[in-house]
Amino acid sequence: MSFDWDRFLTDAVTTPTGKRWLETAGDWADEKIQPFSLGEARDFVVKEERKDDCAIDPRKIVGTSHGKYNQGMTWRQFLGAGKKISTKLDVLELRPEYYDDPLAFDNDPNNKYGNPDGWHLAEIGNDLFITEGNHRSVIAKFRAHEDGVTSQRVYSVLSLTISEDAMRAYDRLQAAYLPGERDCGPERRLISDANGVKVYQIRVRCGLHVFGGAPLKDMEVHEAAEFVSNRNRLRKKVFDFIPNLYQKVFS
Repeated sequence: MSFDWDRFLTDAVTTPTGKRWLETAGDWADEKIQPFSLGEARDFVVKEERKDDCAIDPRKIVGTSHGKYNQGMTWRQFLGAGKKISTKLDVLELRPEYYDDPLAFDNDPNNKYGNPDGWHLAEIGNDLFITEGNHRSVIAKFRAHEDGVTSQRVYSVLSLTISEDAMRAYDRLQAAYLPGERDCGPERRLISDANGVKVYQIRVRCGLHVFGGAPLKDMEVHEAAEFVSNRNRLRKKVFDFIPNLYQKVFS
């Protein structure tokens, strides 16, 4: 028997605004909250720019790094199943400034609602991912879609530029290895840090068979892909033609 989400949400969501959203929210509210890992996303990030005290469009929020909420939960389900969400919906009714201007609210000793929660997101292309402030983000997303509040002030946004060229180069590198050759994964080297913008180069440290020269230690990923491809092109043909030769050479 499947879980009756409709019944659960009807019972769990009690505030006027929350109930209205349950009834009126469009198909977007039934999309699953996407999983996000800042650590994994950074593997091929070549540029990071942190923007503090800035405005976002909450409709662009698509996922979160919080493991409890990114395993199949939808935005609509969060309204009833998010931890402490009922309290946060109460705050929306009683103290909307908690959401309207979170920095001012959290820093005003006369207006605090508990401890300051913070509100931080990561941006990749046109998508935003929550790294802190899940409840504020979900409520902001509903306010944007259902109430037209499409400009929202947040603590910070970390804008990430991912190099698809570096990703493709790394894939070519993997395909160029001989059996037993490998690297330690993509590594970022900081080459510039100015005015809140950090620029990185993607490098790899490869472990190659020693015959024909010393093993490759550290190269930029495009250079590594070209070097290993050229180095192993003839060797791969030989090993493909005589499959048992590899075992004889390296056993």
